[in-house]
Order: sequence, then C-alpha cells, then structure tokens
Amino acid sequence: MDSEVIASSQEQKYIPDTLNLEERAAIAINSLTGCVDVENGYIPYMAVNLISKPAVMIHSPWDYGSSIGRLVDALILARYTSGETLGEDIEKHLRANLLSLFKDDGLSYRRPSPLNDPHANMHDQRSVLLGLTTWFMATGDSKVKTAADKLCAALKRIALKQRDFWCFPSAEYTEQGWPSRDAIFVGTMVDPAHTSARMINPLIKYYQVTGNTDAFELAENFTAHTVYHSGAFNVDGSFNKGTEFRNGHFHSRTVSVAGIARFAQFTDNAFYMHWVKNVYDWILSQGTSFGWFPGALVKNKAYHHETCTLTDIIEIGIILAQSGYPEYWDCVERLVRNHLVETQLLRADWVVEADNYQKDTWKKTYYQVGRRSIGGFAGWAAPNDFVCEIEHSYDIMTCCRAHGTRGLFLAWSNIVTEKDSRVSVNLLLNRGTRWLDVNSYLPHEGRVDLNINQDIRQLLVRIPSWVAFDAVKVSRKHNDNDGMRKLVESWIGRFAKLGSFRKGEKITIAFPLRQCQTTEKAWDQQFVAEWQGDDLIFITPPGKYYPLYTNRKVYKKAPKKIGDYHRIQDEFRW
Repeated sequence: MDSEVIASSQEQKYIPDTLNLEERAAIAINSLTGCVDVENGYIPYMAVNLISKPAVMIHSPWDYGSSIGRLVDALILARYTSGETLGEDIEKHLRANLLSLFKDDGLSYRRPSPLNDPHANMHDQRSVLLGLTTWFMATGDSKVKTAADKLCAALKRIALKQRDFWCFPSAEYTEQGWPSRDAIFVGTMVDPAHTSARMINPLIKYYQVTGNTDAFELAENFTAHTVYHSGAFNVDGSFNKGTEFRNGHFHSRTVSVAGIARFAQFTDNAFYMHWVKNVYDWILSQGTSFGWFPGALVKNKAYHHETCTLTDIIEIGIILAQSGYPEYWDCVERLVRNHLVETQLLRADWVVEADNYQKDTWKKTYYQVGRRSIGGFAGWAAPNDFVCEIEHSYDIMTCCRAHGTRGLFLAWSNIVTEKDSRVSVNLLLNRGTRWLDVNSYLPHEGRVDLNINQDIRQLLVRIPSWVAFDAVKVSRKHNDNDGMRKLVESWIGRFAKLGSFRKGEKITIAFPLRQCQTTEKAWDQQFVAEWQGDDLIFITPPGKYYPLYTNRKVYKKAPKKIGDYHRIQDEFRW
C-alpha cells in the first residue's frame, strides 16, 4: 500500500455514530432559513401545515415582529453550535428587518399588513430583545446595543409602577398609550405570562452582558409582580387558570418561570429559586417522562405539544441543576434525548408538496414546503406522532422551530462546564471542548469515553440515577498503556469524582444499561414506552402520519463514523 495512503488512513478519526447536537443544529438551519418569504421582503412564514395536499406555509401577524426576533436568535445559536454557513444571505436580511421594526419611541412595532394594525406587542418586545441580546453577544455591534438600550428605556417608561412591582396592563401598546391605564387598579390586567414575565429572561441576560440598569430594574420588578402579586401561580406551584385568558397556555407560563429562574440564579435569591423548584416539580407532573407536555390546561387545547414549552422546561432544569439541585441533570438529559430531538423533522418523503409557484398568494406558499421544513421542530405534536390528529392545526410554527434550536444550544453548551478549575461532564452526550472530548456510546452500550485535551485538576462525571454506585467502572489509558479498571471511590451526589488528569489521557467509564417499560399518561391518553437507558426506543400505540420512536435501532455495539466535533475557542453561554 502506498505510504501516503497509509498515513491518511492513520489520521482518520472515528467518533460514535450516536446523538450529536451539533449535527441537529446544522439541520435546523435549513428550516430556519427555509421559512423565509424572500419574495415578500424576507418576512417569515409563521405556520406550516404538512398534511395539507399540497403542504402549505402561511403568514400570520406574528411574522411582523416576534418571528423575526426568534429567528435571528436561533440562527446565531445554531451557527455557533454547528459551524454551518447555509443561508447567511437570508440571515442578513432578517437582521436588517429586526432593526427596521423600531419607531422613535424605542419600541418594536408590527408593520401594517392585511393581518394586523401597527402596534407594539409585548410578545414581540420579548422576542426582539432576545434576538438583539444574542446578536450583541456574538458581535458586539454598537447599533444593536443602541436599539436594545432604547427598547429597555421604552419598556421602563411605559410600565405601570407600584411601590414594589411593575407590570403591563395589556399585551398591546399603541402610539397613543395603553388601552386602559387603570387596569392595575380595577384588577383587569392580563396574566403577566403574556406581557411582562416573559421578558425577564432576555432582560436579565442583557443586564449581565451590558450592565444596562433599566434592564435589571425591569427584570426585578416584573419578577416581584409575578411571584408576589399576580396570582398567576398557586401555592402548590400549579398554574392559576382563573387569571389566564388563554386557558392555561403552557408555554407562556414556562417561559416566564425560565426567566424567574435566571433572575434567581443571577441574584443568588434562594426564595425565588425555591419558588421556581416548586412550580417546576408541578410542571413535570403534567407531562410524560420523555418530554411531551400539554399545550394548555383545557381539553380542546391539551392534546398537542409545543416545542417552545419543552425548551423552557429544559432551560429551567439546567438552571436548577446549576443552583443546588443537580438531580435535575437526569431530567434534562432525558428530555433532550427524547422528545426534543424526536420532534425535529428529519425527512419529508411523507409530505405532498408542489414544485412550482402556481398556487402561491401573498399569504401562502405551496412551493417545496416539505423540503424547506426539514430541520424544523413540531408546533403541535402528539406523544407518538409529529402530527396531532386530535387537535390538528399547524404542524410547525416559527416560534417552535426557533425555540427548539435554542434548546439544542442550551443542552450542547452545558454538556461540559468548568468552574474554579473543576471540569464537570453534566450530560452524557457527544461533544468536543478545549478541556476534553465526550464520546458517548449510549444507548447502545453503557460506555462513555473521555479524551483529555488539556491538564485537568479535578474531573467530575454525572452518572445516571438508575445506575448503582458500585456498578460503575473506570479505566484510564495513556500512551497506549492500559490502566487498571476500578470502582469509583468518591462521589458528590450522582457525580463520580475522578481526580486529576493529564493531556493525552483517555478515560473509559462503563456501567450497565437499564431496560424497562413504563406507562405514560398524556392528558387522558395512555402510552406504553420501552426504554434502554435514558432513551425511549419504542412507543405504543404508534402514530399515523410521521410516527415517533419507531425508527430507533439499538445495537450490541455502538456504530462509529469518521468525523470530529465542532470546536469553539471562546465559550459563548446563555
């Protein structure tokens, strides 16, 4: 064999052919850019009906504000996670559109269209600030900071202020002001989850990044209103449907809780964090263990699942795990491995689609909708199907395609973390970092390999809660010399404390995989789930249109492939 061929083959690197969030983020970009109406000023299509014949994308009022902010945020995070450059020209137009929505008063206004009158929607302000914050974090662009600063000042100016809290009386603000400024006094305010509470997350993050004191004051006062005064949550952590004009809409509440969790973490407020944990435990009781949660708390809205909700729940779990409740890492990994990635559309061969523009109107497009939607996340999924037949409406929504991508980033960026010279492997998912590479053979084998990229003073690795402590075996290898296989001698909760390591070492962690069957309740339906480790490998009854959990194959030996991980020099963290 030619010596050059030998050298080339020796340089090839193999990694496990198992779940890779970088690859999923790259695929998501196809959907994030494919939903944009390039013939109509690069305005996104909000909704997708995949079982229509042909499949169709549809504009909605959300496309003129909220959708643009969410897409800018998601595209930046997806590119950071994956390194993918697809559709960068479309992203430039989306960024320009985002800045064009602002008026002189500092607020983001929906453009006049046949679908809506111009107004500053509070949902939009949250999404716009989210996009601006991520954009500024990625680039440091001064014009982005100027827009975000003006937005925070405007939100502070229009907030209704009481002695110990601030709030908004409505979801819609006009250039003439609020529809009613006395709503706070007569008790007719809408649920803060639809106005102010949903803004807390980007507000506190923007303060962390820039030190903008308006952002901090808004987050602090919106949190106080939600927790102490709004009545939106009951003492047991449940959602108070009586204050909610959308019948217990799950995502509105979970996105608000995620913001309060981030505020509690940043301010080191133990009371707020305990409040978050109380609500979170109730939230988990309302869904399945693999990540399906109801769309709302009324029967005619309960059977569908929004990916937006699941990403919020993943984010809350991460923050709780970082803040003294590490047991929630188990929950986060289970949700990511299952319904988050399972409700990402990976093929469209079951979709009937048109290859021409003949049926297009200003509001709809039928052109290659299936192919343009690949990588998107379910808007209204069933536990066993991408399509929710019981309450069919839209199969993909831009909010969910963007927020699902954010969920991939949140999980990926927390697989490995470092603090005070201690490196922690929190999630047993594939990733390459400057400290070490994680090669996960799950769910095929109970095995994780760690390749050390630089000297580590202290290494911790989380072991799933279903693994017995004395069943975990660790071996270390350096310069092709095998070390002794031994039991873990020291633990911090469910984290195996492995000690210090040198660059070039390889650690193999092995443990037995559980195999079990559970009965899962989704509102008033029941499903039987078969598990290997934390992966749901089959569910019955199966779905009809795009069945979930039916193509998951498990082998005795995990397959491998030639490749490597996308590596980031400077950690970018939300």
